Amino acid sequence: MINKNEIEMKNLAHSTNILPKLMHYFLSSFKPQLDIPIKKNEIKTLFELHIHPNKPMKHYINTVDMESGSFTYLADKLEKKGLIKRVSSEEDKRKTVLSLTAEGEKITNKIIKMFDEHITSLISVLEDPDLEELQSSINSLERIYKKLNSNESE
Repeated sequence: MINKNEIEMKNLAHSTNILPKLMHYFLSSFKPQLDIPIKKNEIKTLFELHIHPNKPMKHYINTVDMESGSFTYLADKLEKKGLIKRVSSEEDKRKTVLSLTAEGEKITNKIIKMFDEHITSLISVLEDPDLEELQSSINSLERIYKKLNSNESE
């Protein structure tokens, strides 16, 4: 017999389907105007390198959610554009990690600024109570994510 808590958990799990839809809404119309052509997976990779620099390629493969061969191709393209570099790990010289170049950092900061402006534009149609609720919800999701992520790394 299923108890009430199990039903609520299943309903909650099902309702998380809105999260990818919301991110798709924010990302689908984001087209940064840059001096160099750049694709969405390249942007996601630059963001991840900005937030978590000097990690092994496997880290970025997982966080950007790409296959190994596809990500290697993407990393090669970003390296040729002068936006990232492969360097030996400080902890283990046998391992290679990725990091942003100075130009990569400059471009990423520009993209982040454009993305913030894009999101601001999209949510500007909301009334103050909706904006407050959105901010509160994001704060809650961030707190919950940290709890879930800390459990995952144990």
